[in-house]
Order: sequence, then C-alpha cells, then structure tokens
Amino acid sequence: MDRTLIIYDLTGRVLSIIYGAAEAPQGVPYVWCDVPPGAIVDHVDTTTGQVVFEYEPESDLGRMQANIAAMQQTVNDIQMIANQAAGMVSNIEQMQTTINGMKEITDNVDVMNQNVNEVRATLTSIEATAGDALSTAQLAVQNASAANELAETNERGIDDLQTTVDQNAANTSEMVGAANNDITAIQEALAEVYEMLIGEEN
Repeated sequence: MDRTLIIYDLTGRVLSIIYGAAEAPQGVPYVWCDVPPGAIVDHVDTTTGQVVFEYEPESDLGRMQANIAAMQQTVNDIQMIANQAAGMVSNIEQMQTTINGMKEITDNVDVMNQNVNEVRATLTSIEATAGDALSTAQLAVQNASAANELAETNERGIDDLQTTVDQNAANTSEMVGAANNDITAIQEALAEVYEMLIGEEN
C-alpha cells in the first residue's frame, strides 16, 4: 500500500490528499498515513496529528466478504488450535513414554532392593556360619591342645613304661643267668653224686 500525503489547515480540515506522494510540501501542515480499505479521510486531529477516518456503510457484498474473512480467521484459529492440540498430544505421548520409563526404573529399583535384601540375608547367614565356624575352630584348637597335652602325658608314660620294661628285662636276664648258674651247679652236683654211686658199686 502506497503512503498517502494529507495536507491540512490549522483547524484540521483536509486541504489535499495526494496518493503515492514522494516529497513533503513546504510551509503547510501535513501528515503521512496509510488509508485502510473502505475508509475515507475525514479530518486531522490537530492535538494528536492523527488522521481521522470515516467508513461508508457496508453493502451486502461487503458484509459477506467480512463474514467470509471472519470465518476464514476462525478456520485459521481452529487450525492453529488443532496444531497446538497435535503438539500437546505429541507432548503427552512423550510424557507417557517418560512415565513408562520411570515406572520401569521404579520396577528395576524394586528388583534391586529385593536383591539387596537377599544379599543382606545371605551375608547374615554367612556371618552366622562364620561365627559357628569360628566357634568350631576354637573348640578344635582346645581339643588339639588337650590332645597335645595327652600325647605328651602318654609319651612320658610310654617312656616310664619303657624304662620299667627295660628294668624288668634286665632283672629277668639276671634272674635267668642266676637260674642257669644254679642249674649248672645242680648238674655238677648230680654228676658228682652219680660218680660216687658208681664208685660204690664197683
């Protein structure tokens, strides 16, 4: 739309309307403006410097065109709302996907908590088993100590018994030697008696 030059007097009465003017006049009040379709320049408000327009009554065609334009604007608004709704649906779908992912994470956390509880129970069982094993080991150490003491006692007893056996063996050997000597003496005495008996018979 070409700009329109409005020249007016001190009261605001329009003196001249020049459409498509390129240069401003000298020495007279003027204002540049855009004249809307269907508008008529009435006067210029000298207090504000704004052009005041008047509009001719609308014809049936004008009203129909206005209604069509309004309907088109409504269609445009509806289309915009539909596009916004489609974007909202997409956002809702993304939010639902996020919620599903969060639910899956929550489920995984529940599983992890269950696994942690199972591990804790296992550790408690292992701790109890370790306690029992420690008690058993301590008892085994005590038993080993007692067995060692008993072995030492038995060893001392065996040594004493061996000494006694050796002593008895020595005593027995002496007794056997003495008995053999006695037997030899008896045999010699019997031989002498036998010889004496034979000598008497002769």
